[in-house]
Amino acid sequence: MAREPGKLTALAVARAKARGLYSDGGSLYLQITASGARSWIFRYQLNGKRRYMGLGGAADVTLADARRKAADARKTLSEGTDPIESARSQANALAVKQASATTFKEAAERYIAAHASS
Repeated sequence: MAREPGKLTALAVARAKARGLYSDGGSLYLQITASGARSWIFRYQLNGKRRYMGLGGAADVTLADARRKAADARKTLSEGTDPIESARSQANALAVKQASATTFKEAAERYIAAHASS
């Protein structure tokens, strides 16, 4: 049975300096590397394969944000979807949408055509 989230405090996160994984419960960990880099990790297992999903650096992502992101990933997992693959597909869909947006040249040609008859 998984532990309930909320074992870490903001002060404990700020004071943690030693290399290792610090559990917040609910598969959320603060990872500190040998170089001192600090990041949030969501660990899970899907179809017998262990996965590690990065949630962002501790300098940019607060404890509350990391908990929210981990909760979102747990929800995605409960729906039977891999959260890493889900995030990749969302990023790819956004890239396709941005690539198919109107270019400056197209917008300029439309503007000129609309105002040429005036």
